[in-house]
Amino acid sequence: MAACPDGHLDEVNWNYAVHRDRNCNQRCRPPYYYWRTGGSSLSDIVVECPRCGCRTDMGKIYSLDFECSGRLPEKESPSHRIGFPSITKPKRPYKEKCDQKMKVLQRQSSSLHIPETVTLLTIPEYDNAISNILQRTAVSSAVDAILNSPLKPCEGRIDIEDLISWIRSSLTGKIPDESIQVVEEYIREKGIFIFCELFRHLHNEERTFIDFVYEELESLLAGPRTTDNFSMSPPRRIQSRPGDIIPDIDVYPVEMLKTITAQIGYRRMPYTKRDPATGRIEIPKLISSSVYLDDSIWYPGFEGRGEGIFITFSDGNIPEFSESRAHEEWRRYGGSSNLTGTPWGDIPREPLFVWLHTLSHALIMAISLHSGYSSASLRERVYINRNADNGGILIYTTSPGEDGSMGGLIGAVDIFEEILKMASEGIRLCSNDPLCSEVRKTPERINGAACHSCLLISETSCEHRNMWLDRHIILRD
Repeated sequence: MAACPDGHLDEVNWNYAVHRDRNCNQRCRPPYYYWRTGGSSLSDIVVECPRCGCRTDMGKIYSLDFECSGRLPEKESPSHRIGFPSITKPKRPYKEKCDQKMKVLQRQSSSLHIPETVTLLTIPEYDNAISNILQRTAVSSAVDAILNSPLKPCEGRIDIEDLISWIRSSLTGKIPDESIQVVEEYIREKGIFIFCELFRHLHNEERTFIDFVYEELESLLAGPRTTDNFSMSPPRRIQSRPGDIIPDIDVYPVEMLKTITAQIGYRRMPYTKRDPATGRIEIPKLISSSVYLDDSIWYPGFEGRGEGIFITFSDGNIPEFSESRAHEEWRRYGGSSNLTGTPWGDIPREPLFVWLHTLSHALIMAISLHSGYSSASLRERVYINRNADNGGILIYTTSPGEDGSMGGLIGAVDIFEEILKMASEGIRLCSNDPLCSEVRKTPERINGAACHSCLLISETSCEHRNMWLDRHIILRD
């Protein structure tokens, strides 16, 4: 297949590939080409024109730049998509104007479909009946129309019973009567103003993905509690000893958590493209996975239930690394070569985030040896707060369609000193040293000292595709 970073996908232009820079380019347009194989390498595969005898090999074709056709199969009718036989009257392929270059890739290449997923926790503050009801599409549209009506209920221009009666008449037949009673009881108990604040907060369109992540951290730092979909016990404090590279930390067992994962789209990366002005690697264009149904935009997703461990600094005492060389390198070069356009914004370029992310990968590799889970089945979420002066790590495992895992992860809290010691050793020493330790953060590098022998894990486990890692920032060298 031929693809470009803006998401366009098409068949290979074999006529150009075989006849480029030759006079027969225009007159030779055969319905087929000969495909001859003579060995195992790409250069041994020869494509030949049956009319004029012009030939080339796949090694050269893979290195060619093709003009982008602008074709987007996702927006075509099924009968015209690539690989589908025509069963209806042919229609013109959906094409857009594009000035990017196409590259040839195998059709099963993972770089043709890089999913962009978003995962959020169900936090206790909104894990209740009233929040779940108000976030339903039918309810939110009806209540929004009432609260924004000329009567302006949120400004106290309507009696509380009149508002309840109005909401009941608007929701009757759309949701069960029991759900309407939950809304009525909440308004009577909390009042109109609190009800308006909750509704507006739940439907604040200005909130970004990062705002939700900040709320997750604030909820986790609030301490132990239990709801229907979340349960966290008191922490176990792990105190550092002289010579340790990790300061005092608190380890919270999270016996139960619920996650929502949605695929908002996917990208195609046939090649790496850099912004000529800044030198940053450009993120390919996102192809949306959304579907418009019932006046709402829907994305494919699933619920996951499982367990986890939340690690944070004891009493908010972050490590002292401000005078290290690695800290200065990340301060100076952190934003120079990183990918642009990720939902995390500038957060991953903070040295504290890099510190936590590096420790998270080392802990995942150590926990997998003690918990019974493979490192590929564990996932991470790295947090820093809005002021970048505190943060934490959530390492968790969830299974879609199940009630949770079997406790192997939270059981690791009892032996966390041993796990932390193993993680520290993995940061201090790498089997690829001195080659690994000689790597430093530079404008051209996304990582510092990090390789598959010490920090790199499965990309399904890392939310940041194994970027923004550096052993030096923890070692303070």
